[in-house]
Amino acid sequence: PVSLIMFDVDHFKKVNDTRGHPEGDIVLQQFADILNEIISPRRTTVRYGGEEFIVMLPETTSKEATEIAEQVRKNFEEETEKKLGFTVTASFGVATFKPSDTKSSILKRVDDALYSAKSGGKNRVVH
Repeated sequence: PVSLIMFDVDHFKKVNDTRGHPEGDIVLQQFADILNEIISPRRTTVRYGGEEFIVMLPETTSKEATEIAEQVRKNFEEETEKKLGFTVTASFGVATFKPSDTKSSILKRVDDALYSAKSGGKNRVVH
């Protein structure tokens, strides 16, 4: 199986607007550091746009991908409070490749899951 996790830093524009772009850059760096700690080097992480990122997880089931996303979500929330003095959260969508999927269809499914996480209250993982 191949799974994707798409994630977005919650209220990132507010961080930039209230604390400044340098602080926003620190938030993104903190997020990248957490990803590097949790995501193995054989997995691909890319910045998809703005504060959205995608991780491609080969040989990873939906359950395993959801557990990884939850670990990143929890660590990011805790570490930003500890290291930056304020809490920043992120929302996550998870999708696992189906035989009928195309690149576009799996990206749409993971994006839809992320949208569901954000519209459902943010700071959560949806698959």
